[in-house]
Amino acid sequence: MSNGSFANRALPAVRLPAAVGEALHWKSSAEGTSCYVAGGTLLRTQWEGETAPLPQQIVSLHGIRAMYGISLEDGMLSIGAMTSLAECCRSPLVAANAPLLAEAARQIGAPSIRTTATLGGNIASGVGDSIPVLLVLRAQLEWHTEDGTVRIATEDWLQMVRQGTQCQGFILQRVLIPLPSGDEVVFFRKIGRREAFTPSLVTVAFMGRPDSIGGWSNVHVAAGGGSGIAMRLARSEVLLHKGLTDLSLLARTVKDEFVTFTDAFATAEYRAMTAGNLLAAALYKLASHD
Repeated sequence: MSNGSFANRALPAVRLPAAVGEALHWKSSAEGTSCYVAGGTLLRTQWEGETAPLPQQIVSLHGIRAMYGISLEDGMLSIGAMTSLAECCRSPLVAANAPLLAEAARQIGAPSIRTTATLGGNIASGVGDSIPVLLVLRAQLEWHTEDGTVRIATEDWLQMVRQGTQCQGFILQRVLIPLPSGDEVVFFRKIGRREAFTPSLVTVAFMGRPDSIGGWSNVHVAAGGGSGIAMRLARSEVLLHKGLTDLSLLARTVKDEFVTFTDAFATAEYRAMTAGNLLAAALYKLASHD
């Protein structure tokens, strides 16, 4: 669809609140359809492609200064939801305390997209490539509601998304990531289509601490990509904790437990198989370098 036909449609009213409470007011009091916009990169693509309807009102979060910035707070790395992916890539605090997030952010979209797209927008989409990383890092999501702020573990929030029970009016304010102990092994792997701005086909994130008997402690594995909702791979984590040496068994276990979806770019079976192969290959490479 051309930009011309996009412009010919009735344009929404745009609200520019300076505070989170004001944004909640505009959204809740709208008479027609309304949505929050952070970077807007995904939403604009959907609107131009007519895969999502153009709302009657847009509530832009750009003017809410409290939703920007990266800092350390009470043993956590705090990242404002309006912080761009580009800033996540270049921030010394993110590099030192959540290098896995910096690695994933560098693989989301093109440089021009990362300059505009925000971490909060990537999360709020429900299918962003940052989400598997936040799962393994045990991140907390802080949401602003009409009754105040609430913190929800990423895994619990995703369960709400699956069940359709999350409140659409909530505004993601910031992401809180526990500081690392310093001896965890982490990696992020992604398979995507580079010729177009489309969702990744498969992503895998890993965090674990190798033990003295060949297993992994504090091991967290997650997979996502495409139109599916990212998930922890609990059965695969158990195998790794026990000191699994048969990586082909691990790949099959991932394939069996990763619940994902078929879309125009890949089947669910292909995604699950690829996730298993990505994880097994990365762990084989690690073992080969020991």
